[in-house]
Amino acid sequence: MPGAFAELERTRLEQLRTAAAEDLAGDEIELGRPAETVDGLVALIAGHPLRERPRELLMLALYRCGRPADALEAYRAARSTLRDQLGMDPGPALQRMHARVLARDPDLLATRPPAARVTPAQLPADLPDFVGRVDELRSITEALRPSGSSVPMVGIDGIGGVGKTALAVHAAHRIAERFLDGQIVVDGDAVGTAFNALAGLIRALTGAAVPDSLAERTAVWRSLTAGRRILLVLDGVRDGSLVRPLMPGAGGAAVLLTSRRKLVEAAGARWLTLGPLSPGETERLLGTIIGESRLRGEPEAARRLAQGTAGLGQAVRAVGLRLVSRPQWSLAKASTRILFEMPVARLRAAEGEEIDSPYAEAMSVLAPDAARTLRLLALSRDWEITVPVVAALLMVPETHAEDLLEALADVHLIEADGDGWYHYLNPVWNFAHRRALLDDGPDAVRAVLARWHAYRVSIPSPGR
Repeated sequence: MPGAFAELERTRLEQLRTAAAEDLAGDEIELGRPAETVDGLVALIAGHPLRERPRELLMLALYRCGRPADALEAYRAARSTLRDQLGMDPGPALQRMHARVLARDPDLLATRPPAARVTPAQLPADLPDFVGRVDELRSITEALRPSGSSVPMVGIDGIGGVGKTALAVHAAHRIAERFLDGQIVVDGDAVGTAFNALAGLIRALTGAAVPDSLAERTAVWRSLTAGRRILLVLDGVRDGSLVRPLMPGAGGAAVLLTSRRKLVEAAGARWLTLGPLSPGETERLLGTIIGESRLRGEPEAARRLAQGTAGLGQAVRAVGLRLVSRPQWSLAKASTRILFEMPVARLRAAEGEEIDSPYAEAMSVLAPDAARTLRLLALSRDWEITVPVVAALLMVPETHAEDLLEALADVHLIEADGDGWYHYLNPVWNFAHRRALLDDGPDAVRAVLARWHAYRVSIPSPGR
């Protein structure tokens, strides 16, 4: 078949076939049948002279056949080929095999059964007090069903602390029985790169050796998962380049991922933007943590607390757990201490730090001018956050002001209302307001406030 797609598919299938041939040869050697693999490995090397793993396996097979001199000759041939064609020496794995053959390492003769496939069950415990998200759960459970020809994928995006991970874990537990070959969780913040993540994924399914290149690891991962009912949860993905290499093989797997923004690299994903809990759901969650009787004892303060958390799950839990640890506090005191009237000069309380943490983390990866915009626009609750206002306050062109607002909206640090208006959720506003003076200093704050006053004076009143 001609064409670019057919050529790409041929390349992909050839990589899968080659990786499978290498795995087969390795298993045959470990089962005590090295002689049966020699001819196949020689042919594999002839077709792929720059791949090092077949040469490493050939050295091992020859050594176990009682042919150490031939094993050393295989290394010399590999080194000559790599130097002639690439100008480089063999990689660490091949060099280690050479050193072990020279030293007649007794472990080279030890055989063991091939690594068995395992069934990973990596989902963290579900939250016993999970509240709400009925529509989102329905969408996820309907979308993530094993498919014969594709890999269904659902992405959950939203502001930090809104409950994306909690929803993903809760949904994954609900549908775990559909994926009896395993459920695997990848922490996007912890793994860093797809190269590192694939090593963990391959080890989660088998104890086989992990290849040294990203392309080979991707091929092995897809081979291991093709036709298997596996649920892959990618949590907290910041870099979209992580997604494509980690996509499992088709025929039964599904992917559920969370991110603060929609990732264009997650092709074919069905995205759900997770908003705050409703006021009723927020109070219900708070009641499950601190006790319904305590909540009913101060209904007005409970409503203020719910409003102050803006329905963000992490903020609700931080407030609730602090109240549990302080049974002598009234809800009114908690609402003042934790959520409102927090002077900049005062040490931030521990529960406040917990509420702020996702916003501080999100701000740390923003471009400097976007982070500055987030802070300075929170100096007053009375400002209308629109493109003309932001342009006037920051003294930038309106096109740049719009770019700044959209950059913040993309990661849900501000919310777009439509018709060019934006707003903060309460915990984000409190965080940004405190950080403005700390990070930008009093001179910058005074300058923005002065520009706001000048902007208001310049707007004609309706009577003029």
